[in-house]
Amino acid sequence: MVSAIMAGRHFYQVFRAYTVPGVPTLVAWTWQRIDHSGAPMARGSLYGSLPECFAALKRNRVQLGDAPVRIDLAGASPEDASSVVAVAVGERDVTITSSDPEPAPKFA
Repeated sequence: MVSAIMAGRHFYQVFRAYTVPGVPTLVAWTWQRIDHSGAPMARGSLYGSLPECFAALKRNRVQLGDAPVRIDLAGASPEDASSVVAVAVGERDVTITSSDPEPAPKFA
């Protein structure tokens, strides 16, 4: 789902992806670049951890062009989330959210 804030402009999205649709235990992390109409322009591979995925996105962001990044922490382990929050601090235009239905855990 494209948020109202990101609508009308390009952005990157990092999220949890199921390696086998409908099997929540087989998950990985991936990223994609979304164009102004909400269609994916570029996609990353499947990564075993959120920090690994974010690092790949940062490398590709240099090549594909700068744009805001939205990281969805839904399903992230506390360790993964803490690592990504730590490296994302100071990054330009990085928004960290969680679409988990339960209250988001606090990450120090």
